[in-house]
Amino acid sequence: MQPPTIKKTSGSEVKTALKTLLYADAGWGKTTQAVFMEKKYGKTLILSGEAGLNSISNHDMDYVTFSSYKDEPKPNTSRLHDLQDWILSDDFQKIDYKCIVLDSLTEASSLIRDEVRKEHGNKPNPVMWGDIKNATLGLVKQIRDLPLHVLVTALRQTNNDENGATHYGPACGGVSTQNEVMGVFDFVFGGTKKPVTATDPATGNSHLMSVHHVMAGEQDGWKAKAREPLTVGKRRRRIRPETRTGNITALFDDLEMSDEQWQQKVDAIQKQREQHAKQTEGAKQ
Repeated sequence: MQPPTIKKTSGSEVKTALKTLLYADAGWGKTTQAVFMEKKYGKTLILSGEAGLNSISNHDMDYVTFSSYKDEPKPNTSRLHDLQDWILSDDFQKIDYKCIVLDSLTEASSLIRDEVRKEHGNKPNPVMWGDIKNATLGLVKQIRDLPLHVLVTALRQTNNDENGATHYGPACGGVSTQNEVMGVFDFVFGGTKKPVTATDPATGNSHLMSVHHVMAGEQDGWKAKAREPLTVGKRRRRIRPETRTGNITALFDDLEMSDEQWQQKVDAIQKQREQHAKQTEGAKQ
């Protein structure tokens, strides 16, 4: 018997590329995250199933479009199933992409659902729902397992449980499928916008504005998580359950900082807050 190869959990095979799912309402900036990912990690490919690339049309990025799962696609677009084969090919590997973005899982799962329903004669049954779920999970796992940074986007779906509580998750099928899809990723983020009151330090006048937030923990009904690497010592979690930002790579920047760099950032933020509080108080006086 050939002895097994013993490896270290601190090695490069464990510290792999980041696998992220981001869900949010239309207009939050999900597609724009592809631009941020390319700036941080390098050449990025977008698998686009939505007509939402206009928001990044001033950036020169690679993309391919899909308009069907296995059925005949629209002109100048691809079958999603064919793209699944292509991203595993040698030709794809030669392009040397560093990141791949599926935009969006909501559209992909909708195509899968419609075509599988048609295969079953549009007669819902347990086997049909199982086929839809398996095809959706198969797609997600195949993309996740690529040796690249992966970002999958989805619309936000609102669910109410038997107790009347509201929960938010990715729109990609039923609650069971949602939960299994989220389990595939290391990072599940929810994007939202919240109103805040901003005060002009010079005049003291206030106005209402909307700011981007990223949810990365289970709170306020959001299903989200962040698998940060465990470290020795008193290191606190870098990614908070909620962060005021519209750029998910800012959260990854925090993970990559040394303890000294992180403490410097924390100190700087605290100083800014204290200065802002003094300015605001001075304006009121």
